Amino acid sequence: MLFCRYLWSNKISALDVNIFQGLTSLKILWLSSNQIETLDENIFNGLTALEYLHLQNNRIVTLDVNLFNGLTALIELKLENNPLNCSMCMMKKFKDFLQRNNDFGYSGARCEGEANLLINQNFTNCKVMKCTAPGINEFTITSTNTDVVPSTEVTYTCKFGYQLPAGDLGTRICQLGGTWPAPPPACEVIKCTAPGLNEFTITSTNTDVVPSTEVTYTCKFGYQLPAGDSGTRRCQLRWYIASTSTSIYKCTAPGLNEFTITSTNTDVVPSTEVTYTCEFGYQLPAGDLGTRRCQLGGTWPAPPPACEVIKCTAPELNEFTITSTNTDVVPSTEVTYTCKFGYQLPAGDLGTRICQLGGTWPAPPPACEGKNYLPLIII
Repeated sequence: MLFCRYLWSNKISALDVNIFQGLTSLKILWLSSNQIETLDENIFNGLTALEYLHLQNNRIVTLDVNLFNGLTALIELKLENNPLNCSMCMMKKFKDFLQRNNDFGYSGARCEGEANLLINQNFTNCKVMKCTAPGINEFTITSTNTDVVPSTEVTYTCKFGYQLPAGDLGTRICQLGGTWPAPPPACEVIKCTAPGLNEFTITSTNTDVVPSTEVTYTCKFGYQLPAGDSGTRRCQLRWYIASTSTSIYKCTAPGLNEFTITSTNTDVVPSTEVTYTCEFGYQLPAGDLGTRRCQLGGTWPAPPPACEVIKCTAPELNEFTITSTNTDVVPSTEVTYTCKFGYQLPAGDLGTRICQLGGTWPAPPPACEGKNYLPLIII
């Protein structure tokens, strides 16, 4: 079981990423006064018992903020006399890391040519590097056409008759540093597959073809085409319904009531999902999620939802209070409260409440109180 490892002044310029693997009991590691320039961000993985790490008097230019993440027991980190390049904005993250950990008992880290400590360095010129909106082909649609910050997910879809390349889910997440993990997908035309033929039919091609391609069918000797069939077929854009039509059967934007809002008010092609929401004070019918997907053939699976007004619920009353209604009421309805014999409304309460838009009451219902009678004196 190894607790200490002293490797200072050994002219070490590079360290293998696995050199400290398995040393889970190591508490002290001195790598000072060498010629180390870079450290892999995973080199200290597993050193959960390490308390003292000396890296001073080396040639380290930059430090990854993840380098020390697994060193949960670390109490002393020495970094002085390293030519840290503070012109790189990634060093601002390392500064923040040092500050969060109280500089590990004064690390001594300084920027090259600077008198101030790294934790006092001003990084005001550092800005987040955005990912630029990449160029797309003419058939690709993107969820945004502006530059985005790291961690933003951008979705790519295709125009009608085109599809994403096989295996591409059509999403890209902007990476730290303003880079994309992969180029945007280039949508490809959906081809017509070469249909199966009977043993007596001959086709001018036996491969998949792009839309607008005309394929000719003929017959072997002794056979003929069916009556009225010219033997030609033209590849159509996907979702083509009737051979005599050159357009897609769309779903028409259905009529809505005055309180319903739809994500589109135009006709849409099959597979398009339309979302319905409600104006303030109204809600979708119970159990209706507010979405409809246009079906092949230009039909909707159900009529659009009709938004309903949000009612005010009849509030609870005390045993001495009487209300003009005990059911839920629509906005603008005035409800009157009175009291049983021997009781009265609270002082200043007129006993009326008007239901507000959104299904709320302006105040709780009044609670009737017992009247105070003067004592009867008989002389």
